[in-house]
Amino acid sequence: MYKKGINRDEFGTIWKVTVEGRCGIPIEYPISDWSRYDEFVWPEFDAGPPKWRFYSGHMAGKND
Repeated sequence: MYKKGINRDEFGTIWKVTVEGRCGIPIEYPISDWSRYDEFVWPEFDAGPPKWRFYSGHMAGKND
């Protein structure tokens, strides 16, 4: 997501990233006009913390 250049995320937002590894600036949005909101197709995604990231509770042995 934070590759230098122009990137599209899973929601369809276009980001301009000028420094590799840093969050960029959104320059184009999938819903450019709110009257078209009902046409937007939400991507499939899982709720919850990323599986590759640990939090203090996980580090202490808690999995809930």
